[in-house]
Amino acid sequence: RKKMEFSTKPNIKSRSKHPAYPERFNTPDEYVSWNTHWDDYNPVEFTHANVIANDRSKKANGWADPEVLSLEELESRVSYCSKIIVSNGRPQNPVGRTG
Repeated sequence: RKKMEFSTKPNIKSRSKHPAYPERFNTPDEYVSWNTHWDDYNPVEFTHANVIANDRSKKANGWADPEVLSLEELESRVSYCSKIIVSNGRPQNPVGRTG
């Protein structure tokens, strides 16, 4: 089985414009890492309508998590690239800030 390799470079695509998303918070490369302190980081809260429509707590065979999950459930999750970190009741993107 081939081991997955991950880039240490910040992901540009995940911080780029997307036609279905609001304008992202500008996130320079040096602030992508969660290990870098950044008081001014204030991304726009956004959940696509398709995600809301597929909330598994409201729709049979829904694939999306409900808006609020317990801390226990969040902390029990795993990612293919790192441990999931929960901050202010929300899971952090394991590869860094995206704006």
